[in-house]
Amino acid sequence: MEISGINSSLPVVTVSYRPDNHTCEAQENREDYIVDYLYDYVGRSQPLETPAGWLDLRNQTYESFIVKTKRTYKSTRSAEYAARKSLSKGFYVKPFVRRLFTPDIISITHSKEIRSGGPRSGFLLETLEDIGGPPQQYYHFRMPDCPFHYSIFWGAFMDAPGHTQGEIVTNERLVGFIHLRRTGNVALYTQILGHGDYLVDGIMFHLHLHIVKWILDQNNPYGQGLEHLVYGRYYDGGEGRITWRKKTGFEPAYLVHSD
Repeated sequence: MEISGINSSLPVVTVSYRPDNHTCEAQENREDYIVDYLYDYVGRSQPLETPAGWLDLRNQTYESFIVKTKRTYKSTRSAEYAARKSLSKGFYVKPFVRRLFTPDIISITHSKEIRSGGPRSGFLLETLEDIGGPPQQYYHFRMPDCPFHYSIFWGAFMDAPGHTQGEIVTNERLVGFIHLRRTGNVALYTQILGHGDYLVDGIMFHLHLHIVKWILDQNNPYGQGLEHLVYGRYYDGGEGRITWRKKTGFEPAYLVHSD
């Protein structure tokens, strides 16, 4: 595809928001669900000027994905090494109900004054009251009804006997989270944040690699047909975030959809 104003050495990738022969309530309300987020990174009929951070999930196994990431950063600098460090320290990953962990979320967002090379801004300045206060009951997570259109919060946790969210006892502490949204063959990280005290333990590499492994599991219906994962604009967020993208398999690419 010849488009003026873009880097011709980068791939131009077509994504689709609509699985063939599949409809559900989430799809019917997709404009409010995820597509508005994607318009910041995916061009309509032609590429945007700024490449997205793109992870190609096509024809990929988790093992081949790990091999690819190790070609970029080997040994103790690799994402897999950092994730194993997190696992060895007792951190674990699972999906969760955001409403249950609002106090921990505020603890995470307020844990560093500088994020991505600049002072906290936007949702990072919100207070507990801004996001609804502490939970009033315990919420059990359940998977979304539709495997092709969903919104899941994934968290990195540590055991914490007696730990509470307000007055609700959880016995575990949320230390990092990623908000994963999917529609059709493309998914997007709309939020990704770790507690400043635990980033050195590799929690966010652990969290990301767990999600990719889950997506690429052939027996997982929520990963079937998912071909593209997007994490922001590739060159946004300062050198630290660009390096994180490189380590975790994201590449710069121009994304377009023709639907």
